[in-house]
Amino acid sequence: MSFLHPPNEIILQISKELSLGGLSLLLRTNRHLACLLSPTIIERICQEQSREWCTKALYSAAEREDKATVTLLLEKAQEVLNYEEDPTLLEELIKTQSETVFSTLLECGVEADIKHSPGLQTPLHWAAQHGRLATLRLLIARNDVDVNAKDGDGLPPFLSAIQFGQCEIVKELLQDKRVDVSWVGPYGQGPLHEAATEGSPAVVRLLLDDERFDVNLVDRYDRTAIYAAAYKGHEAGTLLARR
Repeated sequence: MSFLHPPNEIILQISKELSLGGLSLLLRTNRHLACLLSPTIIERICQEQSREWCTKALYSAAEREDKATVTLLLEKAQEVLNYEEDPTLLEELIKTQSETVFSTLLECGVEADIKHSPGLQTPLHWAAQHGRLATLRLLIARNDVDVNAKDGDGLPPFLSAIQFGQCEIVKELLQDKRVDVSWVGPYGQGPLHEAATEGSPAVVRLLLDDERFDVNLVDRYDRTAIYAAAYKGHEAGTLLARR
């Protein structure tokens, strides 16, 4: 027996004594070891309930669209992979992972339109805030996602995108006829007010080019978007004044 090519039984026995980091390095050695040791490392990860290793394994499997492994991890490591109870986990998923990863997790049971307390944001809110265009398109294409769902501050995803200056997201949502652009805030302000004071000049341009937004709309204090922008010293005021 060659020392460099031990039987599978010996490799598996050795793997039981390795740390998760050591197992991870061994997995990368070659395709044979990856196939051989995957069940072992998944079992170890689930036993140790390490959030770091569970998420690494989960996202790796989801990127490969390995639904069997994803489902197993979601079941066995539900204490640390609880997307229904942990909003930070779900937001981090949307913020950092690819559309493929998110799509695979949705197919394996992660809810697409769940609201988390206390902010009551949905996955669509986070996709809008973080500028995740591919993920946003995936969500709005689903029948079980409310494109106008409001968070704890009464903001729909469209307004979240405006406030975070996500121009491509705003453009995408403006093209969706289901999106309600007639939002009015607690002080009578409209989307253009929000764009003028919180968003970006590019977002202001998008709204100005859309006839559904009235540049002369006043809020409860008789302030137009131009006034609001000037009051806060926002550069968008110059764009508005030209209209």
